[in-house]
Amino acid sequence: MTDLLDSNPQRSSAGVRGRRTLVSSRRAKGSNQWIVWLGRVGILAVFLVGWSLLPVNEALRARWPVFDEFFLSSPGAVVEEFQRLLIGKELDFWVNFWFTVKGASLGLVVGLACSVTMALILTSSRLLRSALTPIMDLVNAIPTVALIPVIVLMFGSTLETSVVIAALSVFFFTVFNAYAGGASMPKDLANNAAMLGASRAELMWKLRVRYVLAWTIQILPGAIGHALASAFAAELFSGSPGLGRLVMQAILSINSDLVFATVTVIAVLGVFLTMMGSAFSARYLHWFTKSR
Repeated sequence: MTDLLDSNPQRSSAGVRGRRTLVSSRRAKGSNQWIVWLGRVGILAVFLVGWSLLPVNEALRARWPVFDEFFLSSPGAVVEEFQRLLIGKELDFWVNFWFTVKGASLGLVVGLACSVTMALILTSSRLLRSALTPIMDLVNAIPTVALIPVIVLMFGSTLETSVVIAALSVFFFTVFNAYAGGASMPKDLANNAAMLGASRAELMWKLRVRYVLAWTIQILPGAIGHALASAFAAELFSGSPGLGRLVMQAILSINSDLVFATVTVIAVLGVFLTMMGSAFSARYLHWFTKSR
């Protein structure tokens, strides 16, 4: 092998250059990642420092009372309130936390299931597509928040209200993308399957569903954000158990520390769930692309 490489110096030098290019690209990528993370930490540090200094500026508070610590709180006070929530029992923080997670999760699953089913129906039947599309466009034009009073009248201030609102939000966020995925299935693939004796039901559930699922999972991180935000809004307006009701109690008692602490919990939870959705989406779409 050594003699062969020595007898072909051009190939050997090309391989060395290729390895050097790969190593340098990996080093550049690693350094870029460090720069990105340093930038993120720097932005967060500037934000926290600014938040800490604004309430103690007398001139600013005199001109704009909204910057008073009574309304704006401070990072230190929010951390103390957050610690009190974690170890305290008077506000039932963990009970409300799991109500929000349960409402958003159930709403996400129900909304995605309805979205995939509707997309399969629309892409498999021209008659149903012509009949249902205008109705869906009309309902989609209505803000989901505007439907909360109607849902509250139907289900009351319960977990079901959060689930229904989250499911509606996820459904209308994903259904049109899922429909586009079903419509993107190659016609040659459908024709070949039909020639081999596949029925319409088999075309739907064995071929078209793969494209519908792929295009739905592509926007899964956004769907998770919609589910969490909708469940939180439903709790906020309906008074059903959850972090939304905790924020409403804090607003009524003019407790800005509790408001900011609860909003921070929602933000961290949203980032965590969205990252999980992004990882799942990337893994599934990788295998979907390979299997096409």
